[in-house]
Amino acid sequence: MMMKRQRGLSMPSILVIILVVIVAARVGIALFPMYFDDRMLQQVLETIEKNGDIEGKSTNREIRNLLEERLRFNNLNIPLETLEIDRTRDTITLRWPYERRDNVMSNIDLVTRFQHEVVFER
Repeated sequence: MMMKRQRGLSMPSILVIILVVIVAARVGIALFPMYFDDRMLQQVLETIEKNGDIEGKSTNREIRNLLEERLRFNNLNIPLETLEIDRTRDTITLRWPYERRDNVMSNIDLVTRFQHEVVFER
């Protein structure tokens, strides 16, 4: 009597595949808003640069207030504390490194770091 060969996946294999799919979906759900917000911030900075909203005589406080207003208008929760404003004789440079965190599962966090730099001519 010949035995038939078993075909298909076993129950543990199916469970592992389901677990991997769930973890990948959760990571994707956590990453998408972070990158979407970063893209929105990049568009805000490009718009400010294109419109000439920051001039040579703009104070650091005015620049921060302008950015805070634009972030609030676009519903972006990005911290202004890490924003660096450097001035030279001919330029104003905004350096904005920041990181975003999201809880993936229990005590596992997902951390992404972003960096923007914009130079405004005076």
